[in-house]
Amino acid sequence: MEKLTVVLQDGTTKIDGKLRLDLDKAAVKLPDGAATLASAGGGLTVAAGLAADGAADWNVTGDIGAKGLAATSPRFGGAALGLAALDVRDLRANQALDIDASGFVLSGLTAKAEEGKAADVKLASLNVIGIEVRGGSAVTVKQVLLGALEAALSERLAELAGGGDEGEEETAPAGEPAQVAIGRVALAEPGKIKITDGSVEPAFVANVDLRKLEVTNLNTGDTSAKTQVAVDGTVNEFTKLKADGWVSPFGAKKSFDLTGGIEALELHPVSPYAAKMVGMNLESGRLSVAGKGAADAGKLDAKVDLDLLGLKFTPLTPEDQKRLSASVGMPVETVVGLLEDSEGRIKFAVPVKGDLENPDFDLNEVIGKAVGGAIVAAASGAGLAGRLGGRRQGRVQAGQLRAGRRRTGAQRADLHRQPGAPDEGAAEAGGANVRPRHGRRF
Repeated sequence: MEKLTVVLQDGTTKIDGKLRLDLDKAAVKLPDGAATLASAGGGLTVAAGLAADGAADWNVTGDIGAKGLAATSPRFGGAALGLAALDVRDLRANQALDIDASGFVLSGLTAKAEEGKAADVKLASLNVIGIEVRGGSAVTVKQVLLGALEAALSERLAELAGGGDEGEEETAPAGEPAQVAIGRVALAEPGKIKITDGSVEPAFVANVDLRKLEVTNLNTGDTSAKTQVAVDGTVNEFTKLKADGWVSPFGAKKSFDLTGGIEALELHPVSPYAAKMVGMNLESGRLSVAGKGAADAGKLDAKVDLDLLGLKFTPLTPEDQKRLSASVGMPVETVVGLLEDSEGRIKFAVPVKGDLENPDFDLNEVIGKAVGGAIVAAASGAGLAGRLGGRRQGRVQAGQLRAGRRRTGAQRADLHRQPGAPDEGAAEAGGANVRPRHGRRF
């Protein structure tokens, strides 16, 4: 301490002076072993001005710096946090727990769970600008900027977040939670996230490059606040990822208005999920999804447009083939053949409505309508062609509706059948005479 003045008068202590604290090494262990904090390789430095007029009137102004901070916890997979440097500037605090600071910067932030197997995160810098705390419970921040984010996450992280330690009782939070309002959170430079899911075989790996991640007007104390969200990036280099809109995340009934989607997602890498969920191997194809949805007090109204190009698949077993075919009312290969255009592309829209916690949509109904439309359109086209050629319009088998598909001799004979001739086997079994495309082995 330097230039410190202490005056005792009428039972009141008055303090005025400056405090400078330098700790080369320090360690703090929280109760019950919840966490251990340590400072090494630089220590902790506090330079502050002190003023107090009794216990009920005091204030502190100054700066705080720290280097080489580390924290470990046996919980959450043995989480380990590291911080190369902390720099807090223009700090002001008083007895009412009103705290202001022009900002603070964390440099060289690292975090690991399960020694990096569940999560391994590196953040070059975290810059928090314009901090106000009122009464110790209302926090306002103008801006948070993230620099050079690199993260590797696995399915183990979700498992750790989803369940606490066995036998550990949950305790109710003491008092009201702090209200936090942040004007803007954004990436100061592009970030990289690697996601690995070892719960499927082979393991799924996605490398996400984020060019833009921005959240504005985040306020936990205002349930009607519209938080703006914008995301722009790529997955595995070539798949585009975008999202834009607003969401009110803190109300009892969620509201939002969002648009977004993915473009040109290669399906083969996600084949393990299709095999696990529906018994189907995805050999090739690309999926694009464009969605627009809104929810008002929990009532959902959304539409998802799906675009599949070059889909090739095989059921895992004959039983899977029968089950899939039964679910759509005809051989699944026939359905795909009816839905594909001459370029091998399938497009349809899925409306989603109802309660946000229990949305209502029927994919079979959507596919059924699309197939019905394809049959009507193709049948009308075949009839017109027959009339122009002076021929009778024959009954059209499902396999003939596929644009650009070669017909067998029996199918050509059916198209050219003379009036009154029998039409044996026409449209039997929902198109069982369809010749499979390469890659769809049944």
